[in-house]
Amino acid sequence: MAFVSEGVKQRLRPYYRKLRSSLIVDRNGDWRKSIFVSSGARTGSTWVSQLINYDNRYRYMYEPFISMPLGYPEIFTALPDNRILYVRPSDDNAKYVSQAEYIVSGRFHHPRTDMYNARFFVDKRLVKEVQSNLWLKWLKVHFPSMPVILLLRHPVPTIRSRYAEYFDLPAQRRDEIDNDVPARNAHYRELVFGQPDLVADHLEPLRSALEAAETVMEQRAVVWCIQNYVPLRQFARGEILLTFYENFCVDPENEIRRVCAHLGDRIDDESLGRFLDRLRRPSANSKLKAEMLDGWKMVSSWQKKAPAEDVAQTKAVLKIFGLDKIYDASEPLPDVGAANAFL
Repeated sequence: MAFVSEGVKQRLRPYYRKLRSSLIVDRNGDWRKSIFVSSGARTGSTWVSQLINYDNRYRYMYEPFISMPLGYPEIFTALPDNRILYVRPSDDNAKYVSQAEYIVSGRFHHPRTDMYNARFFVDKRLVKEVQSNLWLKWLKVHFPSMPVILLLRHPVPTIRSRYAEYFDLPAQRRDEIDNDVPARNAHYRELVFGQPDLVADHLEPLRSALEAAETVMEQRAVVWCIQNYVPLRQFARGEILLTFYENFCVDPENEIRRVCAHLGDRIDDESLGRFLDRLRRPSANSKLKAEMLDGWKMVSSWQKKAPAEDVAQTKAVLKIFGLDKIYDASEPLPDVGAANAFL
């Protein structure tokens, strides 16, 4: 296909992806044959999921609930965006349960969802989502035997990556954007306080502190905290595996052993070799080159870019939620013990 122009490839790609998705044969529709990886956006979750699936034993289902949103159109369209869509664990809405079962059982096919999948005949699935943290406990209640992995990444680089077009600007230009305070504050308050169940169950004691968040960094840090605070509060130890982007960067061998142990798998020397080979390749949607995959640089390079004021504001927001015990905003690595103690 080298003779085909890039323009033609771009036009043909949607049809190619649709065909590839339709050809996948999922031979075991038991949702217990799925694992669920949940995280926020821009946390390295695509890369981590592909590391977990280093030998392509799973059908890799990439963010299917974005292609088919949970609760659409009822709860989905009621929010300004879907980053912190909340569903109470006790909610027995049959439509939501049926939709989730349709996806995690593998009956769902979509060109976007299957675009990174490498197998056509599959018996098991790895489902990766970035907008599911606040209904993850609900999912576990209704699909209790499905292993669940919650991926965390340091808030500062995550926030900077989510809004790079703002945080990469010179300070003067950022100040100009910050002047549009009324519209930004209205969106922030609707997002954070617009779901009565979420406020009643988790945020009411923090309301006054969260209402005081005014800067872009503070408000974005609040959203990051909510995304992680809620599942950390809801799950008990042993119900879920906490894993960390930073640990996959700086201590990947031990992190994949933890994941395999949680999934009931054993990783032998040959399998570890395949994992390490996959580790040297960027994720399917990354702009990084292989030679750029230096673990320590991947977790610490933001320290040279993030202004001290942004770090200080993040630290203050983390403290509101008690998440400063897990991530010190000025240091790159998490406290794993503190994270597990939070459960």
